[in-house]
Amino acid sequence: MQCFFSLIIPFKNKRVSRKTKGRIIQLNNHSTINLKGSSILQISLPYRAMRVTVVIIFMFGVLTSKSQTPKASAAEFKWAIFHPFAAIKVKKITKAANLLLPTLNIKEALDNYTAGGKADAFRHVYFMALYAQKIKAKKLIKLGKAHEKSNYRQYKKYKDEYGEKPDSLSSVMDLNNNKVGIKIGHENKSLEKKELATLVIKDIQNGKALIMKRNDKGEYLDCNGKIINVNEFDHRWYVPKCLVQSDFIYN
Repeated sequence: MQCFFSLIIPFKNKRVSRKTKGRIIQLNNHSTINLKGSSILQISLPYRAMRVTVVIIFMFGVLTSKSQTPKASAAEFKWAIFHPFAAIKVKKITKAANLLLPTLNIKEALDNYTAGGKADAFRHVYFMALYAQKIKAKKLIKLGKAHEKSNYRQYKKYKDEYGEKPDSLSSVMDLNNNKVGIKIGHENKSLEKKELATLVIKDIQNGKALIMKRNDKGEYLDCNGKIINVNEFDHRWYVPKCLVQSDFIYN
């Protein structure tokens, strides 16, 4: 037995008259289009075809929208194919969160290090917490891994992410902070976006996330407190940085 789904698409078309309203167009043995009026188009497709349609719509929206987060990679696109409805939720949540971010004063509450710092930790924890309010943890963990896989490809192509080259410890940090965010989101599903941001900031200040060890000048330190000359590790995946709890004070 074949499983069918209907996709409702709002659109503007003055040519849909009273005569065509409610008319059903048979595309083939399995697919139909129902003209429900001048603003609603209903498409009925088999599950597989619907999944492909949803993914195309989702990825078109991601690739053409302005966002404070990086564009979707090939690995994330693959994730979207296998989790199309979760992908739509991610797109919608991300768009709303990006509008809120400028009002949160993250630099004042945490720091201005968008790579390896508390602001970086906030981004991963907060977005995953938002997603986890609506999406299962298992799917989000896979999404996080897909993102880190794309970071490794960025490194191989010698491209920056937030002004720095990706490295192995950054991926460890991000994956850990993703899990922190997922836990927060699942435990606080009823919180509004701004309330959730406040909770995430507090948890980062209390050391529940991971960041890179630095001094008060912003220079990376190894676990013995020695300054790392990042130029010596140019285009190396393994850099001897040090992960610390997010309540670490730069000194």
